[in-house]
Amino acid sequence: MEFLGLFIRTFFSLALVLVLAYVSIKFGYQRLYQLQFNQERLMKVVERMALGPKAGLYIVDIKGEILLIGINENQISCLKELSPDLLEGVKVKEQPVPRDLAAVLKARLDRRAFDQQKEG
Repeated sequence: MEFLGLFIRTFFSLALVLVLAYVSIKFGYQRLYQLQFNQERLMKVVERMALGPKAGLYIVDIKGEILLIGINENQISCLKELSPDLLEGVKVKEQPVPRDLAAVLKARLDRRAFDQQKEG
């Protein structure tokens, strides 16, 4: 009988923790995301290319200044300043603010699958 009472208390405690975690993620994440990412961006990643598992090239637009940046496991280097007319006709895709965590995870997984198809 004592075991049954302990089991029921443990079950309800676990259910309470899961409900609190769900509510925190559902409402807290959306508010945190809006506070963090809803500001005007000064820097935009225009293009990125993986050169290996821990190395890549990025074209970054910082207030109209276009930079080619190289990244590897040990350092980040500005390789070259590019002319702004190089990006004429290239659209920077703005990321919409997601409504919930599920939308963010789905977008990340879709992007990862697309990147793996491009590399493979």
